Amino acid sequence: MSGFVILAAGHLLKRSSHQLLGATLPQPRVERLVLLIQREATVVSVHDVKTELIGADTVRIKAEVEFNAEEVTRRRFGIHSIPSSETAALLQRLMSLKTEQAAEDWLMRNDARFLQALTKEIKHLEVMLTQELMEFRAVHIDIEPW
Repeated sequence: MSGFVILAAGHLLKRSSHQLLGATLPQPRVERLVLLIQREATVVSVHDVKTELIGADTVRIKAEVEFNAEEVTRRRFGIHSIPSSETAALLQRLMSLKTEQAAEDWLMRNDARFLQALTKEIKHLEVMLTQELMEFRAVHIDIEPW
């Protein structure tokens, strides 16, 4: 009887320590998440993906994502093809810059808007991953531009 109790206790300790100390998502599931990210036109590649299960209802994902800056810019300006009416309007705005100060101001605003667009793309990926992992109560995602 005591041997059975020892075996049962050992099994329970191993299982609970595995959950508490952080197992990872199964490799096929991680691969499916990476494919989901890579399907986005703004993503070039995904690197250094790490997952961790914390307890029974929490998952943490960390990944470095290489973004396609041109596609992020196209989405930001609403440019679907080149040449287009959107690029013609952009050219008109650029040609109206008459001074170095005006050009520098435009460049600073454009860079700030690009960072906002990149942040929007990261948030979009986070929402996609969260929806894919709905069975977990808490999903922590850390996407870093590569």
